[in-house]
Amino acid sequence: KSDDGNISYDEFLIGIRGVLNKRRKNMVNMAFDILDKDGSGEIDMSDIIDVYDVSKHPDVIARRKSKEEVLKEFISTMEVGADKDGIITLEEFHNYYAAISASIDDDDYFELMIRNAWHISGGEGWAANTTNRRVLVTHADGRQTVEEIQNDIGIKANDKKAMMKNLKNQGIHATKLESTYGDNPNKDAEIRDDNYSEHSNHSNRSNHSNHSNRSRNSKQNSKDYIPPKVYEENSKDYIPPKVYEENSKDYIP
Repeated sequence: KSDDGNISYDEFLIGIRGVLNKRRKNMVNMAFDILDKDGSGEIDMSDIIDVYDVSKHPDVIARRKSKEEVLKEFISTMEVGADKDGIITLEEFHNYYAAISASIDDDDYFELMIRNAWHISGGEGWAANTTNRRVLVTHADGRQTVEEIQNDIGIKANDKKAMMKNLKNQGIHATKLESTYGDNPNKDAEIRDDNYSEHSNHSNRSNHSNHSNRSRNSKQNSKDYIPPKVYEENSKDYIPPKVYEENSKDYIP
C-alpha cells in the first residue's frame, strides 16, 4: 500500500483481515469528529493541542523533547499511507485504526478502546465508556447524584467551570461538584489527567500481568525455592484435621 516495494506487518494484517467493518468505522469516525474541532475535515496541531496532554510524556518530563516535538510525532504516527505533512485526513485516520483493528478480534473490545481513548460516552455492556469523569453533583433542591461528564477530553481535574458547562449542556444544572474519589484532588488529577497514552495502557497492563506471572514462575524455578512441606498421613508429623461430633458445641455443618 505504501508503494515502497515492501510489506509491513500492519499491511499484511490488513490484507488478511480486511478494512474496518461498519461498526468499527463508525467508532473511528466519532473519534475523528471529536478531534476535528473546527469541522474542517482535517486534524492539525491546533486541534490536537487541547486534547492531547503531552506534559506527562516521559520525554517532556526528562526534557529530551519539547511539547511541540512530541505533538508532531503524535500526528506523524497517524499519517498512515500518505505524506507526512502535519495534517491528518479522515482517510489517514482510517488507515491508522485499520492497522490497530487488524490485531483485535473482538468488536466490543475495539469499541471500548476507542471510547476510552477519546472519552466518547455511551456503549453497552463491557464496551461502555469508563474513562469519562464521574462527579458528585449537588442539585438546586439539595439532591445529590453521581453524573458522568460527557465529552470531557482535555478538561483539567481542577477546571470545575468547564465541567459545569458540560453538565449544563447535558441538561444538568449543578450548584456544587465534588470528586467521586473523595477530598484528595491530587488523586483525581492523577487518574483523570493522564490522557496521552490510552492505547499503550492496554499494552502496559498486559506487560504488567506477564511480568507478575514470570516473577512467580521464576521463584518456583529458582535453585533456592523450597516447596511447602507436605506430610503423608502415616508420617509421625502428620496432624489429622480436627473433626467435631454433630452434638458438639463447635460443630459446624
